[in-house]
Amino acid sequence: MPVNADAIGIESCSLTLAQKVRVSKKAEVVSPLLDRSGAFIQGATIGGDIEFSIEGKGDLPNTLTIGGSDPDIDQFSAGVTIISDVEESEEQKDWNGWTVNGENFPAAE
Repeated sequence: MPVNADAIGIESCSLTLAQKVRVSKKAEVVSPLLDRSGAFIQGATIGGDIEFSIEGKGDLPNTLTIGGSDPDIDQFSAGVTIISDVEESEEQKDWNGWTVNGENFPAAE
């Protein structure tokens, strides 16, 4: 499946306490097809999976759980989203903090 790199971007994150959102898209390049003379004929990519990380302050929102599927990033309306890592921190003289990591598979059903 061809990958559309133009679609990457943070359009909206509706978590009010989110301070930082990182989204990266990755694809695997398939070995190019060459003719007998070594000239390039065709190339392709597969994948197009999207990794994300969200950092925030305050209490961890209830929707952000290990194995969860709703990081509240509007761009992930298609495919399957899996939250793989949730970390919470607490410090004296500072608000509670949290970090959530996961991956979106736009071609999955």
